[in-house]
Amino acid sequence: MKKKAFVLMLVVGALCGCSWLLGPQLSGRWEGAAELAMTDPTATRTTEIVLVLVEDHGVVTGTLRCPEFFMDPADVTGTLSGRHVELESTILGDVTFTGEVHGDTISGTCTYHGFTDAWEVTRTN
Repeated sequence: MKKKAFVLMLVVGALCGCSWLLGPQLSGRWEGAAELAMTDPTATRTTEIVLVLVEDHGVVTGTLRCPEFFMDPADVTGTLSGRHVELESTILGDVTFTGEVHGDTISGTCTYHGFTDAWEVTRTN
């Protein structure tokens, strides 16, 4: 009985340790909002965003949707280094998202039309 419990502890420890060593898992669907300045920094508005991301060895690809403006997704490319993520897309012009992954949340700053403000998304699957 003690041997089975020990083996179970080793397996659980290995699984938890692997996820800790591998860092955050970015692949999946993320939904949230971004503060985007359309023409000037005093005219920011909260915009719903949906990211569907695939991460492979630090290289991120996927899509970005802003349902308020376009239902069609735009391509997203970027990188994940540790917890730091950088994403770029050309939806409605160039937009850059930088931030940190903390569990099932990514938050940081986004730059759109030369103005920088906040964004945050939560994993939905």
